[in-house]
Amino acid sequence: MAKSKRSGGGYQVCIHVGPRPEGIPDEAKFIELRIESATPEAVLAALAAAELSPGDFRTEAVCSIDADRDTAVLTYAALIGYAQRRLDLISGGRIVDADRIDSVARSIPDAGKPDTIPVQVQVGVVENIEVPSILFSSQLSAADASSIRYARRARFAPADEVSAAITQLLVVCGLRARGNVDRFPYLVSGLEPAAPADSPLQVPGVCLDTLRAEALDLRRKHRIGDRRCLVEAEQQDPRRLALELGAAVPIEVAMRLLGARQNPDTGLWHCPRPDRHNNGDANASMRTMKGQVRCYRCDGERVDSLRLAMDVLGLSPDEAAAWLVEKSSSASSAELDSLFS
Repeated sequence: MAKSKRSGGGYQVCIHVGPRPEGIPDEAKFIELRIESATPEAVLAALAAAELSPGDFRTEAVCSIDADRDTAVLTYAALIGYAQRRLDLISGGRIVDADRIDSVARSIPDAGKPDTIPVQVQVGVVENIEVPSILFSSQLSAADASSIRYARRARFAPADEVSAAITQLLVVCGLRARGNVDRFPYLVSGLEPAAPADSPLQVPGVCLDTLRAEALDLRRKHRIGDRRCLVEAEQQDPRRLALELGAAVPIEVAMRLLGARQNPDTGLWHCPRPDRHNNGDANASMRTMKGQVRCYRCDGERVDSLRLAMDVLGLSPDEAAAWLVEKSSSASSAELDSLFS
């Protein structure tokens, strides 16, 4: 199989809305999503009905979307939640390299944290006279970057062309990211009125962060549900399922549960094994990537949540899986949200 992602030959799984894209090898796995309408409910229903499993994202995967703008944005946000990582996009014959765009967005210089944090800002291609608006028609200034990065709520009015809309979404998410955790905006048409004075954080449209979280819940259900895409023997093996559930705990959550700290400026993590470092790992250097993490002093390769917990706590695989599931499951939604704050 060809290795060039630029031509599409490096992908082994393709999730597509609409016809199969050209350039993906025939031996790749193709998974079609049949989305009936541009709503979060329709997108989640399509994910639930598709022959899709968490294991499909253990290799190079791409999504191809031939649909209207809103369907494309909703589908992409849900797929990021389900896959637990950014996915490249194919649309209109173009390949959008998600990791490259995210890296560029995070490196955009800003003017620093403003003295007064904006309550809301609208970003995209539609100007709204009632809400501070930043257009993608020109290069973002440092002041624009600060407004997007620090605003408490971001409204996103995307371009009509799908590849441009997803590129813009990735830029907004990259700018608003806290470390390696994205903060998704609200999808709007751009002409909605400002929030009422007594509810300044109320935002119209669709909260893409909520959609992403619901897709992640669907992923967890697929791991333990009766799905034909799972090998029958795995369904009948409780120990294997328990280990997979432990490994499926998001790596950022596992790091926090294990006592690791994150540098808010660089997004890098301090190792949860400071006793193995001469300086107690005073300089954060661990970066999460595609659900894994690595300390170059302690780990020979990138590890998932299960292997990290085993090493940090000195537990067996079964004990570490049980610990991760118990700790992450017993936390309330608010407590889990605080792990990323």
